Amino acid sequence: MEIRAEYKGREQALIKHQLLESYPYKLFMIVGQHQPTISYVDCFAGPWQEASEDMSDTSIGRSLSTMQNCHKTLLGMGHNVRFRALFVEKDATAHHRLREYLESLDIPVETESLHGQFFSV
Repeated sequence: MEIRAEYKGREQALIKHQLLESYPYKLFMIVGQHQPTISYVDCFAGPWQEASEDMSDTSIGRSLSTMQNCHKTLLGMGHNVRFRALFVEKDATAHHRLREYLESLDIPVETESLHGQFFSV
């Protein structure tokens, strides 16, 4: 498998992004038909090395996009599911950027960020 240029040196991000593009959508669509709330937690959120201002190239942007798509699809099926997302980041600079980004959003996903290591917050 050839690694695209934007993932050279950050192969772990490639794997995380591939997972975020496939598994959560299916899971959220199944769970959303039976539960009123879906809570998502990213324990190592970042952002790190984002190239776009809208963070669409980060796990944060990808997961939020997935949740928004699921929310819209589930609404169309008659399920008004509450989506909540918690992003945990230990690096102070990355957390500050994350918090600013989340505060700027107007989406149907409740978001929160925590500064610290996942296992200690």
